[in-house]
Amino acid sequence: MGLNSGEVVVGSIGDDLRMDYTAQGHVVGLAARVQQVASPGSVSVTEQTARLASGFFDFRDLGDHTFKGASVPVRVFELRGPGPIQSRLERSRARGFSGFVGRERELEWLCGAYRASVEERRPWCVTLLGDAGVGKTRLVRELWQRLLDP
Repeated sequence: MGLNSGEVVVGSIGDDLRMDYTAQGHVVGLAARVQQVASPGSVSVTEQTARLASGFFDFRDLGDHTFKGASVPVRVFELRGPGPIQSRLERSRARGFSGFVGRERELEWLCGAYRASVEERRPWCVTLLGDAGVGKTRLVRELWQRLLDP
């Protein structure tokens, strides 16, 4: 199998009885060329795909290859198996988090709720609501860091 990442053109093919979709373009063609490098039963990926999936999967560098239709050599990797990283948060931690800014009020409130729960010896339940990507998981991570390193 060969994998490549990038933008493609997707369109429908077929007739009224059966309609299928296909992807076309340089990205698809390069994936087909990279497949030719793969050993039977293995998966070869381009450098761009390996970079996007780094940490989530383990890759072995197969070096640069020259392919028809590619103006420059393409670095190819073999997919060897799962990597050590299980989530985007772990990947961010491995790369290094950016500074935590602008949520001090919320963080103080959560610390206060935790302390009150401990002092009262009864559990509290706090619900964090927000759109995807606004930093709910990061806020909880910062809370734990603050509680562990007062």
